Amino acid sequence: MAYRHPGTVIYDSIPQVDGDASSDDMASNAGVERYLMLYQQNVGHSSTAGNDINVSAVAAQVDAAVAAAPSGITHACLDFENPFYASLNNLRNDPLNSDGLEAQQSLIELVTECKSRHPNLKWGYYGFPNQRSNFIANQTVGTLATNPNTNYTAVGVTMTGAEWIQSRIEERYAADGPIIAACDYMSPTGYDRYPPIAYPGSTTLGNASNAGLSDAQLQALTYDVASSNPSYVSADNQYHLRYSLLMGMCRYYREQLGRPFMPAYPFVTMHYEKLETPPSQTVRWMPRRVPIDELLKNQVKPYLDGGAQSVMWWTAYEFRIDQSFDTVNYPLETTEQFEKFRDQYREAYVLDYPEVFGLTNPTNIAWKSVDWTDNTIRDNLKRAVRDSQLQYFKSVAGLVRTYGAAKESTLTALA
Repeated sequence: MAYRHPGTVIYDSIPQVDGDASSDDMASNAGVERYLMLYQQNVGHSSTAGNDINVSAVAAQVDAAVAAAPSGITHACLDFENPFYASLNNLRNDPLNSDGLEAQQSLIELVTECKSRHPNLKWGYYGFPNQRSNFIANQTVGTLATNPNTNYTAVGVTMTGAEWIQSRIEERYAADGPIIAACDYMSPTGYDRYPPIAYPGSTTLGNASNAGLSDAQLQALTYDVASSNPSYVSADNQYHLRYSLLMGMCRYYREQLGRPFMPAYPFVTMHYEKLETPPSQTVRWMPRRVPIDELLKNQVKPYLDGGAQSVMWWTAYEFRIDQSFDTVNYPLETTEQFEKFRDQYREAYVLDYPEVFGLTNPTNIAWKSVDWTDNTIRDNLKRAVRDSQLQYFKSVAGLVRTYGAAKESTLTALA
């Protein structure tokens, strides 16, 4: 079975209201396809269970999930993050680190078993290659932003910014490369954090090292590390540094392994925002919907420029809506964690879909006055989120199939 590159856009879920037409059929008409997301805690490996995966037990639960999945799916994605990200990060500085090697071997064994049991599906790991675990030290951001071609000393070695980043990519490859070699595709996250530049004047937000940089310098945190003639990307694109790092990683990994990559994007993303009503001027993360123009221009397009030909959507929105109405709990979540995430999403839903709640310009505490036991509100919210997702699906699919197709690489699709 061949990949359908370029142009494939896949998604994990979309809200469904009992009695309404099929949301999946609507998504198919919008030009996107369903895939199967498999979270580690849902297939028998909790985040506290360590790096040693009971492959046969987990694979049996994967079998059940595949059997229950919608017909016609072509891709499956394993989401195994904790403690694997941190353990693999140890291999950067210590190639023989026992925790890192155990994590690497466990992930290889699991995806190999899944491919053997379900060869009709394409398999990969969410977030690989990974740059979220101290891939780049914060203190280097300012240096790279101001003059990436100047030599500077890192760990006792003098090199240019481009050389330093390439060395970190190769360190990361030692940890992630063998895992991706066992997979059918790469699926890096395209949203590690919402770009600070989206908020003019927010020079103290984001990484601490961004403090004091001008907006123009923040815009320049997008050094194109994969270019044969490194330089800043155009100010018009304003890509975030971490996106450029990931593009460089994906290009390098693809050259080494021949794997295509389909970055994962959220329908919502955790971003910084200031609260105006109590507590005043507090900065915190919030799971708000990403503006469509921001998503297309500053999140999807950078990866298409980097050679991506397909896109993977992560939403979990169907689950989060039910969670907001206390009709479902997250496996292995403590009561404190459940309430924290539930209340964050309640607030975000009211701010992003005020019309559903009969509100105009709601404050960040308006959610506290909503009747979260009202099934009519729940169903109307599901419809609003569904319709919004469909709009985004159409826009992203259109960009991927037109702009992305024009950028099609010479990489031969895997059979």
